[in-house]
Amino acid sequence: MSLAQYKPNDTPPTIEGDTGFFGLNMKLEPFMLAQGLLSESQNKRLRRGIAETRPGVVEPVPFNAINWETIYGDGIYREQDTESEWMLIATPAGIYRMADGVYPQPIELPAGETVTGPCEFVQALGQVLLFRGVDQTPLQWDGGRFIGFQLIDQSVDGTGIDPIPNASTAELFANRLLVPVGRDGVGASDIFDFTRYDSILNQFKIQSGTNEKLVRIFPYSQATVVMFKDRSTYALENVSGDLTGVRLVTISRTIGCCAAKSVAMVGADAFWLSASPPGVYRLQQIIQERLQTSAIPVSDAIEPLIRRINWAHASRACAVLFEEYYYLAVPLDDSTVNNAILVYNTIGGPNAAGAWESVDFFAADVDIASFQVTAYQGRQRLFGIDHTHGRVLLFGEGKTDRIGGDEQPIADRITTRGYTMGGVVSIKDFNRVHVSLGTWHPTYSLSVSTDGVGESALLVEDKTRSRSASLVFGAPDADATNANNDHATRGREDYSVACPFQVGSGIRLNRVQEILERWPIRQTGRFITITMESNGGSADVRSVAIESAETERVTRAQT
Repeated sequence: MSLAQYKPNDTPPTIEGDTGFFGLNMKLEPFMLAQGLLSESQNKRLRRGIAETRPGVVEPVPFNAINWETIYGDGIYREQDTESEWMLIATPAGIYRMADGVYPQPIELPAGETVTGPCEFVQALGQVLLFRGVDQTPLQWDGGRFIGFQLIDQSVDGTGIDPIPNASTAELFANRLLVPVGRDGVGASDIFDFTRYDSILNQFKIQSGTNEKLVRIFPYSQATVVMFKDRSTYALENVSGDLTGVRLVTISRTIGCCAAKSVAMVGADAFWLSASPPGVYRLQQIIQERLQTSAIPVSDAIEPLIRRINWAHASRACAVLFEEYYYLAVPLDDSTVNNAILVYNTIGGPNAAGAWESVDFFAADVDIASFQVTAYQGRQRLFGIDHTHGRVLLFGEGKTDRIGGDEQPIADRITTRGYTMGGVVSIKDFNRVHVSLGTWHPTYSLSVSTDGVGESALLVEDKTRSRSASLVFGAPDADATNANNDHATRGREDYSVACPFQVGSGIRLNRVQEILERWPIRQTGRFITITMESNGGSADVRSVAIESAETERVTRAQT
């Protein structure tokens, strides 16, 4: 144990710990991890070096003013003149536009035309196009409030002789609309005209005859479009002008893309999800503009999570880059919809190289079928569109999830790396745990585990902290309603507030109390890990440390 002063013959304990956290590695054994790495992280963020509970997810008004039941498709429309942004959604009841402060407004469809399944909005050349699949003609809308969607009419000008083909999606690039044709074709519309194309001169086959399906057309650089097939990746270069100089370049014959919406630009790179081989991969532009894929996936550190993806339904995975995070929604375990989000910090980690931070789960059933970024309360915010349950979800709001009419606490969990006290060839007696916490109305538990089966100990279970009790010896309890206007008094156990509460001076609703918890333990092993869980409020882990003394330089198998 620690002593205030050691005698000449005393042996001070060995101390090891982490003063902060920056990433997650689930692949390596815990005792092999570097400082600052966690071996498990759920519903956490590490952007400040602290293992913080992620913010909440809510259903904001007016985006959920109507019970949508089911959503077929969604998109963002930006008015060119006013720069206003509208969220568009297609539902069984019709197509609607809405924005912060503006309740859903219906947009009419042509007589006899309907939307009955998955669809996609694409803003192109001053119009919003709605692609409804290969069996239905695309629709167009000029953004006007009183004129709805119309069937696309082929313009009288241009060199293209064919109407733009029916499709489930399209991409705008170099003032042309690029539309998938069949399993492996791409049609390029006339320049500045999305209504027509030349099916002979301006249609390209992407490595036809390989029995592979074209999954995503993705604009990558000024004149390069990446063509993701399900088992390989190619690039169309020199996509500009009259297209006579277009050439097909092979990027990878072994790495493809399984989910069109999983592709997202991350700086100068593209990230995407592959099923064969499984993982999240990165596309990099390197020497002499040669494109290549890295042999090791970006997701290598979370390989156990990648193995849990339900690959039979992974084609619905979707991703977005928002602020410094790449969010990837996937179906984990037996789920057939995207019930979890893998979170990658693109600028965190050692040498700002990026690191995975968490896997996010929700107490309520969700299906994050799409991500959108649009204005809310004066700034750009991240939304997740739940197609199955007909919900528009706002991320990063409050300290609880409010989904489906219920308020649910956010259950988070971390497990540290394995602390070896300098090596794993000897057995140690672990004597004490130190954990520095930042708490706000928490309910938390903490346990430690050493190597071996069942070698764990629960140190504290479902501990809470009082809004009225003081950490200062002899100090009287405070009135939790703030009747004495003393909410900011030094030394209170917890500074969270609950109704009824009288607003006064010195009020900070999210004020966190910092505490250092210590627990004596009696664990023996080669290394030890600490697991911290909370289920309500927040218990942010700022640093941890373990004290130990070496007992013998042998393993259990030798004793």
